[in-house]
Amino acid sequence: MRLEHARWPDLPALSSRIFVVPLGSLEQHGKHLPVFTDSLIVGHVADRVEELRSDKIVLLPVQWLGHSPHHRRFGCVSLDLIPYIEMIRGMCRSLIAMGARRIFLLNGHGGNDIPCKGALRELKSEFESLRDLYIAYAAYWNLAATEFTAIRESPI
Repeated sequence: MRLEHARWPDLPALSSRIFVVPLGSLEQHGKHLPVFTDSLIVGHVADRVEELRSDKIVLLPVQWLGHSPHHRRFGCVSLDLIPYIEMIRGMCRSLIAMGARRIFLLNGHGGNDIPCKGALRELKSEFESLRDLYIAYAAYWNLAATEFTAIRESPI
């Protein structure tokens, strides 16, 4: 199920599902790839997960605004550290208020790693009384490391 297709009266019935939040960026990837590369890749990964498990997850749209200050000299659209942490916290708060108790942040950009972990630390403290709340974070390349190693043709 895609969240953007749900009507607000449908939301309580979705609360037992895993809410998947794909996180991308808009920044350079060399001269040969578009600046939307990270968002495109994580979007395709998330789309495939939704296709395979549409009855178990609620997929949010790709959050294309990432934390990419290290790419400003090449050109990017980026949030600074604290605003990015607050964006993640705000999205999670919204989902929690909607009834979500299982949230999975699926990362597609390396620069998002530190702010996401910071947001998770803050959310854990903020919602410590919600014993049934689980917020997880992982990058797709870590989840698929074994598969990537098996098909990689170039050295690391």
